[in-house]
Amino acid sequence: MTKLLYISVLAIFPLIACGQEVSVISGKGYEGAVFNSEYELYQVNPHPDSRFTPSKKEVDELESNLRNEIKAINVGRPNQGKHYGPIIHKNLNKYLRQYIGFITPEGHRVVYVNFLWNRLSFIQKIKGYSLSTDGWRDRWIQVSDGGSEYWQIKYNLTTGEFFDFYVNGIA
Repeated sequence: MTKLLYISVLAIFPLIACGQEVSVISGKGYEGAVFNSEYELYQVNPHPDSRFTPSKKEVDELESNLRNEIKAINVGRPNQGKHYGPIIHKNLNKYLRQYIGFITPEGHRVVYVNFLWNRLSFIQKIKGYSLSTDGWRDRWIQVSDGGSEYWQIKYNLTTGEFFDFYVNGIA
């Protein structure tokens, strides 16, 4: 019995130790990966002491408010349509998300959201294109270019406001 318990602990320990950095969650119209406060992220670069792990409840709040506000946020449609990619507010549920939390110097809890396009058109499939989202559940994806297939926004949980809406350009 002791030997079986020892083997079970050895088999489970790596899952516990390694599996704590990212959690995959889903809700109404979204699927995403929450990166915990210990995840080393160089692109966003908040100081590790000022990080937090967004909860499912916080992400649900963010997503609900985003569904209600995205059309107004996206009013100018930067880098969207025609050759730039999809119209964001018309295709919100077709993006995978990555979430990371940080605390501002003022003490506000902010969630940075990275959106990754999750569809290929028929023509793209014929041409042999692939998505740049492989590994999105395990590692932060940083994409240059890609138009509106890749965009980011921040949500202030303290004030309930979105800011720093950014849509990638194209080369």
